[in-house]
Amino acid sequence: MDRDGTLIRDKRYLSSKDELEFLPRTISALRYLSKTDFRLIVVTNQSGIARGYFTEEALKCIHESMTKKLNENNVRIDAIYYCPHSPEDGCDCRKPEIGMIKQAKKDFDLNLKKCYFIGDKFEDIQTGINSECKSILVKTSYGRFDIRSNIKPDYIAGNLLDAAYWIIIKSELAQYDKV
Repeated sequence: MDRDGTLIRDKRYLSSKDELEFLPRTISALRYLSKTDFRLIVVTNQSGIARGYFTEEALKCIHESMTKKLNENNVRIDAIYYCPHSPEDGCDCRKPEIGMIKQAKKDFDLNLKKCYFIGDKFEDIQTGINSECKSILVKTSYGRFDIRSNIKPDYIAGNLLDAAYWIIIKSELAQYDKV
C-alpha cells in the first residue's frame, strides 16, 4: 500500500516525524488486516530525498515513529520500501514502475495475483496493474479528485477501512469457491 494520502495525511514532502498524522480509520483498518495472513507492506515514492528536502536518516525516523505508533495499536507492518529518486532519474523503483514490488515479492515469496495494491493516486493504481495485483483507489486524498477513465481500479473505497473490509470479504468469498 501507498503511504502518503493512503495511510497518513499527505503533507507534501513530509520531513519530520512530528508532522506525522494518520488519516481517520487507518489504524482500525490496519489492525483489522493485521489479524489476517496478508502481508502489510508499504511502498512509497520519496523524491524529497533526491530534491534535498530531507535525508534518508529523517525518513528512517519518520518510518520508525510510524511503525512504533502502529505497534502500540496492535498493528504490524511487515516492511516499508521507498524510492528516494526524483521522477527525472528514470529508476525502476519509482511508482508506477514495479521495482519495489519485485523486491517485496522476492523478500516475502508473494504471489502478486493474490495481492492488493492500495493507493490514493492513479499512479498507485497503475503500479497495481503493472505488477498484476488487484488495485484499490482510496478517496482519502488525491483519489477524491484524480478520476481518469482510462485507468480502472478493481475497487474504489472511501477510505482504508472500506478497502480492508472489501479485501477481507473478497478473500473469504474466494475460500468458498474452492469448496
